[in-house]
Amino acid sequence: MKLWSQLLVSAATEFDPAHLRVIEILSQIGPNEASYLKKLVHGSRSGRGLHFISDVPYFFSSQFLGIISRDCFDYHQEGPNEFLSRLISEVEYPGGLLNFVYILGFDEKEYECEFYHPDYVSEEESTPSTLENLGLILVNKNLHFERGASSKRAKPGRVQSEKAMILRTVSITSFGLLFLKACDEEVKASLDAASRREILSESEAD
Repeated sequence: MKLWSQLLVSAATEFDPAHLRVIEILSQIGPNEASYLKKLVHGSRSGRGLHFISDVPYFFSSQFLGIISRDCFDYHQEGPNEFLSRLISEVEYPGGLLNFVYILGFDEKEYECEFYHPDYVSEEESTPSTLENLGLILVNKNLHFERGASSKRAKPGRVQSEKAMILRTVSITSFGLLFLKACDEEVKASLDAASRREILSESEAD
């Protein structure tokens, strides 16, 4: 109901033809999907401000996600918890989360760890599947990185090396961002404020 009311306010003040598509989407999602989107927007553990959500559609669908994840993996010398903290600070955004992380390492001592986001929902469940089919979210399954010698604990179909990392991320798409701007007052206000700051900064620079 809150999504509907915000859309009505938005449409009344600045109608956009895209609102018609948003209305169609609203008729196809329920409370579970709305709750999932809210957790996706507010579930980041990196400390980035909400306005950084505007970077998510490009970052998570481009090569940069893989490049930054690979850099974290190639240069880490810490234990698994410290490594996870670094990944979160580098990769997570409001609207873009590490849903699952698998780390295999043989540094000072052998470790094999699996980490799940506190609001973890399997990508195979109906809620994320519905949102992905509607074009609101992107699920990156099994971003896979390995280095080092072959491991005696190699697992067919999983990892073959002594150091490995597997990531699964969930993020909003460009259309998902448009949808949220139309339906989520907090997201819209944060993005509008960031836009005003950018315009002010540019005018001061001139």
